[in-house]
Amino acid sequence: MKIILLPAAIVIVMIGLNEPQFAYGAALPCSTWRLPDAVGQRLKDALGDLSNAIHSQKWRLVRYYIKANALSWKQIVPLTRSDTNVRRLVRNEYLNAKLLAAVEENDVSQVESLLKEGASVNTRAIDSGSFTPLMIASHCGYLRVAVSLVEAGASVNAKAWEVYGVRGRLVATTALIQAARAGRTVLVRFLIKEGANPNAQSMLIQYAFSKHPVRIQAFTSLIVGAGYPEVVKELVAHGANPNVATVEGVTPLMMASQYGAVGSVRALISAGANVCSEDTRGRPVLSYAESGGATEIISILHQRVKRYCKVRLRRNRN
Repeated sequence: MKIILLPAAIVIVMIGLNEPQFAYGAALPCSTWRLPDAVGQRLKDALGDLSNAIHSQKWRLVRYYIKANALSWKQIVPLTRSDTNVRRLVRNEYLNAKLLAAVEENDVSQVESLLKEGASVNTRAIDSGSFTPLMIASHCGYLRVAVSLVEAGASVNAKAWEVYGVRGRLVATTALIQAARAGRTVLVRFLIKEGANPNAQSMLIQYAFSKHPVRIQAFTSLIVGAGYPEVVKELVAHGANPNVATVEGVTPLMMASQYGAVGSVRALISAGANVCSEDTRGRPVLSYAESGGATEIISILHQRVKRYCKVRLRRNRN
């Protein structure tokens, strides 16, 4: 079962059993990335809302209304009331909105054209979080778009927040985390080459019906990409910590074991992952493997646990 996280709802759809599930939810498909507004319906009074945003100088909303309704510059110009400065600012947001849309459509030539016209390469989306164009391209696996963005000066380590269900927010996600989360090996390799930090952490904050967060989790690219062997190999080869853990003590090896990703398990063990680790509830790696049901992983771990963990236990007793 796959969970697609939308701003106002959680939509559940069926997928093949061989696709990895992620620690904090599955990757949002690119085909559903563009949301006309928060509830998936076109705005009733697009030009009226845009006019109000312009004259209130709420530029992020200006960008949002233009993008959400695919408004043309011809439709927008009359709303600026011949004010040169306002028109310039609105034009900037128009270009930024079009850039975000072009990235989502994987339109490389349009992306490059808009960047030449003055669109901000590090502008932020507003409909599903605060993603930069590079984060969207990385998540979707659009390598040529990502290359164009980086060449134009996109920040590979920029951080953003993302909507998580109804009462959650993923804070400080990066382009690399998004690429790893979606299993985009080529993008992972490219971003690391361009200087992306393989150990950058994002925080998942889930709220109850109060103003106080009730659960906070930390994730890295290796944890969210643990179900993809090639992604894991790229990350550990470039310095990702194989023993990083969430605040609940969950490690990449635990996740890979539960996913049944044999290649990931082997790569992590070769990189020095601790087969004797336990989460904060005392649940060992082998238990995660048993939950996943992959007999090869259970066998691999059982041999190593039997060999190494008893030695550590004796040392601790002494």
